[in-house]
Amino acid sequence: SVMLGDLNDFITPAQACVNPLFVEPKKGKAKDILESEQGHLPKVGLVIENDFNAVEISAPPTVQVQNKKQAPDLIKTSDNHTAKVSLTDCLACSGCVTSAETVLIEQQSSSEFLSNVSSSKYEAIVVTISTQTLASLAVHFGCSSMEARKKVSAFLEGLGVHHLIDSGCAGDIALLEAGAEFLHRYRNRETFSWTRPETSVAESRITTKYLDDQGNTIRSDALNGSIPSATKLPMLSSACPGWICFAEKTHPEALPYVSTTMSPQEISGVLVKQFISKIKGVDSSKIYHCCVMPCPDKKLEASRKDFYNPDSLCNDVDCVLTSNELLDMLTENGITNLAAVSSSDDKMDVDNVLLDFSDLSSCSREGRRLVSSVSSDGGSGGYLDFVFRLAAKELFDVTVPDGPLPFKQGRNVDIRTIELQVGGKVVLNFATAYGFRNIQSIIRQMKRNKCPHDFVEIMACPGGCLNGGGQIRIRKTSESSQISNDLTSALEKKLSENESNRARLEEISHKFHDRVVRSAEENTIVQKIYSEVIEGKPYSEQARRFLHTRYHAVPKLQNPLMQQW
Repeated sequence: SVMLGDLNDFITPAQACVNPLFVEPKKGKAKDILESEQGHLPKVGLVIENDFNAVEISAPPTVQVQNKKQAPDLIKTSDNHTAKVSLTDCLACSGCVTSAETVLIEQQSSSEFLSNVSSSKYEAIVVTISTQTLASLAVHFGCSSMEARKKVSAFLEGLGVHHLIDSGCAGDIALLEAGAEFLHRYRNRETFSWTRPETSVAESRITTKYLDDQGNTIRSDALNGSIPSATKLPMLSSACPGWICFAEKTHPEALPYVSTTMSPQEISGVLVKQFISKIKGVDSSKIYHCCVMPCPDKKLEASRKDFYNPDSLCNDVDCVLTSNELLDMLTENGITNLAAVSSSDDKMDVDNVLLDFSDLSSCSREGRRLVSSVSSDGGSGGYLDFVFRLAAKELFDVTVPDGPLPFKQGRNVDIRTIELQVGGKVVLNFATAYGFRNIQSIIRQMKRNKCPHDFVEIMACPGGCLNGGGQIRIRKTSESSQISNDLTSALEKKLSENESNRARLEEISHKFHDRVVRSAEENTIVQKIYSEVIEGKPYSEQARRFLHTRYHAVPKLQNPLMQQW
């Protein structure tokens, strides 16, 4: 027999919008109608809406929409009974948004970005670029991450971007908040329970609407002050939007265990749109903020209503581009080698006030190299590494030596565990779980109340963020991309492709970790933000007001073919 291994578990795109709310009208009871659909699901036309216009993506034969017993207001319908799904309405139920945002989402595209950059309606154009993206570009162009940053800075300046900042400052804040949150949860942990929270939908950053089983509004709560402190363990990391989407739609019982700390992307949005905009006296609606990230799911995250400011009528992040999309922009401008771009010493960073865009840019570099807050395992943010060392010191006065942590390998490379023993007793148990097969394993353990971990760093992509779905891959030639009729040849090509991508991931990891190491607590800009802007310590009431968020148990859709994982 032959066993195929090393297959990725990215969610594949759907062929059409499939939803049990849309069924052919038939005689008989609704239950019988639904049961008769076993084996095939009804299809409806799919239209993706954005803030400017509606763009039809696919239009299979339309069907009548059953209006009896109106379902939750998740999918809008037009007169011709075509489903219209906005980015914030979409359930990502079958992965169509998860793996094809660049096709489906017009307001999250390079063309939309260029359109806004060239317009005159914004006083400041700000781009935040992730360190994972810089590492991917560095490998593609054969240079250092710092050199890639300078070249990209010059390229974006030529397009009309005013400020380029990297995600290092926001990443440090995310680590400090996650660490302080874990300490609070550990010291105040409650008895484990596995219950579904109330069904809810965000209306804005401060307002959440709660629904009954029929989708009717029970109440609408405005958040007065900060996000409530959490007390559930194990704490599950929250930086991966693919994982958050999965939890909200399929396992809402896990939401009380998910860290409320915002991802670095959204923290950078808070820094740009809420802090610096006020310091500089610029209305946040007059700032266009784009993030370049390794993951297309970050587009979904940026569009969440939880990050919508009702006062300025805008989100903290207006647009998200992937590493691949940035590369495409370079290529479309005739740049196939970064050496052709004049180096920039970050001329965009011109101001020097109490806190400015230049501070957020310079805090993450030192000389010719970028700066990191963790010495190892920082490819997905370094949450486990940072929180484990902090918890060992603060809870048990144990200093974990610098260098790679002594992980114990699980059944595959994407699940690893580490324990801290004091007096022969295990007092801390941390784990990583990358890829949905490992996430499912953690969820099953939690459902049976047999999860041994205190903290789990969860990422939807196998290999973590360095292997994100938006990272630059080896592009196939026309010859190698042809489908072979010879099975042996096809398998050999697939294995060769997997080996090449694995080698490339190792290169990206090497570029990524070629950085100066200093702790997040030593970041002087972060210290300034906490003391002068937030006016509080990590996970204080003030910090939870600005840097933490909520999650929502999505209204249930009764679909016999949507199996629980």
